[in-house]
Amino acid sequence: MDFVIQATKQTRSNCLNLIKDLSSDQLNFIPEGYNNNLIWHVGHMFVSEQILCYSRSNTPLVVPETYLSLFRKGTSPREWTSKPDIKEVIHYMNLTSEALEADYHNKRFGVFTEYATSSGVVLKTIEGAIIYSYGHENLHFGNIISMIKLIR
Repeated sequence: MDFVIQATKQTRSNCLNLIKDLSSDQLNFIPEGYNNNLIWHVGHMFVSEQILCYSRSNTPLVVPETYLSLFRKGTSPREWTSKPDIKEVIHYMNLTSEALEADYHNKRFGVFTEYATSSGVVLKTIEGAIIYSYGHENLHFGNIISMIKLIR
């Protein structure tokens, strides 16, 4: 599990390095044909991990509950009544990866509630959720790479 957690942290670091010099307008721009913007993808990465790993393990979330309504599956910035603070989103991107590592090693996760993902994968353990989350985050990392090419 250490490898997957470190790989997740590296993917997140790579993601943040890609967007670090972009303006708020660029981060919030929704390209034609897309449903979301760059900052949504960043928030979605860690919110999905929070739902899959923390909620399914009956463990308190690291992020504010309000983030779930902004970044969970099926949401879009088109529905936002106000934009989330970019610095705060980036803060939680870093904080949640550190928390996942510490919480896993300190055995803070409770009993895992089995969950069938929309891709048909059934998660039965916290380890399965962490591995699945890593793959999911890479999918969104790829979306971020594609979207950056459209806004530069």
